[in-house]
Amino acid sequence: MSVRPPLASAPDVAQLIEFKADLLWRLRVFLREHDYWETPMPVLHRTREGAPIDQWSAVAPWGGERWYLRHCMEDHLRRAAAAHPRVYEIGKAIRAERPDATHAHEFLVLELVGRQVSYPEGIELIRQIFTGPVAAAVQAVYGHTDMFVDVAVKTWRQVLAEATGIGVDEAHYVRAVHDWMKDNSLPQSRPYASTEDAWPILEDATSLIIEPACTKGLTIVTDFPAPIQHVCDISPERGGTAMRLSAIFEGVELSDGGVKFANSAGYRRVYRANAIYRSEILGLSGNELPEEFFDDLDALADAAFTSGVGIDRICSVVAGVPISRALIFPEG
Repeated sequence: MSVRPPLASAPDVAQLIEFKADLLWRLRVFLREHDYWETPMPVLHRTREGAPIDQWSAVAPWGGERWYLRHCMEDHLRRAAAAHPRVYEIGKAIRAERPDATHAHEFLVLELVGRQVSYPEGIELIRQIFTGPVAAAVQAVYGHTDMFVDVAVKTWRQVLAEATGIGVDEAHYVRAVHDWMKDNSLPQSRPYASTEDAWPILEDATSLIIEPACTKGLTIVTDFPAPIQHVCDISPERGGTAMRLSAIFEGVELSDGGVKFANSAGYRRVYRANAIYRSEILGLSGNELPEEFFDDLDALADAAFTSGVGIDRICSVVAGVPISRALIFPEG
């Protein structure tokens, strides 16, 4: 028997419906004006995606073929960008995450891909999305005139310095971050091989230091350390940092993205390492690499700016409710 109270007893739901509808309309108008074309992508995938996490899966009712439910549209949109250089989808992502105030099994997301869009142009695009259609929808439905109007743009190291005192020029910053988190009793998400085990230490620092430090409106965090580049290109002109970005509103990440690898070589390295991690550490099967994706990338051979914007997370922070309420029917 369901324990969820009837929707009639939750008057905030009507406003959430209006806000989400208004926001989606404004986003589509904005993206069309910037020559991005809505292009729905498949939900069922033949191979796992490249991340070092599990995925929901399903078995076909005939034949027993296994399919994976997408947790992101990015890789397919990059392939579609061969036909049109600027594409996007607004649709559901399905994640094998533990639900909490900001995480859910499924949620609505805007994913966009723009070929030959530079890193500064991509940062500006995300800033305009929040100060334009997002801010306008907030004002129209909730009457707030000060949300998402002012946006700060700071590098990862700048945010770190402000939060911890670890200088932006500190050469041994990974060890310094490790020691700071230990001194402040911050938990480890996974064991560290040493005090300079950069990838897990900096991943933890992003969620435990960087995101919580962004508490004054919206902050776009840029220039991530190279060890946590994910699938973003490195910029020698920007001090060897990764052209990755994250838009954080009062401690909650609302968007991430960056300039991604131009060809399959970088993706193969990352996806192969993640497949090994899924197999050997998580004990998962079905870790074949997406060869068709690699082939299409090599046919394009140019970089692309991509970003995912969490629609339901935006609704959650604007309404001041957990994401489960923003989803309306989080249990399906």
